[in-house]
Amino acid sequence: MEPGNFIVRASTRENCMALSVKLAPGAHVEIDHYIIEKLVVPVKSSTVASSAKVVRLEGSPLTFRSLPLLIEHYCVN
Repeated sequence: MEPGNFIVRASTRENCMALSVKLAPGAHVEIDHYIIEKLVVPVKSSTVASSAKVVRLEGSPLTFRSLPLLIEHYCVN
């Protein structure tokens, strides 16, 4: 498995997924693990109250409309 390779799998935590990432040689650990939370958040609208499904890394203020968008963001940044 090469550094940067990752897998997303179901988590034992409700409404969550687990992300495991292979780190570069010399990192503090070989593989790091993260929780991806699936949330429903209110959408601001002047006419209708609604909500949207989003995902985020646990503890992060950044939310994404889909899992591929979250992965793309963290692959680039």
